[in-house]
Amino acid sequence: EARDEQTCELPYEHAKLSRLLEDFEDDDTVPLPNATGTQLNVVARFCAAFQEAPPKLPRPLPDEPFADIAGDAYADMLDLEAAELFGLLDVSKYLVMPDLTELMHAKLAHHMKGKSVEELRAMFEVKNDFTAEEEADVREKYKCFD
Repeated sequence: EARDEQTCELPYEHAKLSRLLEDFEDDDTVPLPNATGTQLNVVARFCAAFQEAPPKLPRPLPDEPFADIAGDAYADMLDLEAAELFGLLDVSKYLVMPDLTELMHAKLAHHMKGKSVEELRAMFEVKNDFTAEEEADVREKYKCFD
């Protein structure tokens, strides 16, 4: 049961993908105060897709659409805004689901690729506390990252 009181049925075989849930009985209701119903639905979709075909993520991630990297099912379920992705990453860690956590890291890395410093600051809600001179010095020193 999520914090918004939504519930999600998860077959026991799917629940075993979570180290947190593997010790519960088949008919137990598990309170998940850190998750929303929407996030639980993504977890359920991930578990179903994983049972069919686990994602095979190449390293390093290629410059291709995420659907070509992870597959259409995974790309569709993770077609979320950055804030929702970060929330889902927290849920995957809380549930101790290493396969979902790895997929989330890949999605977020793919989402960050090619973004400017300003776009990344907005994504991570990081305030720019450099003066114009300090920022120019950093940009000069680390040109390779621009």
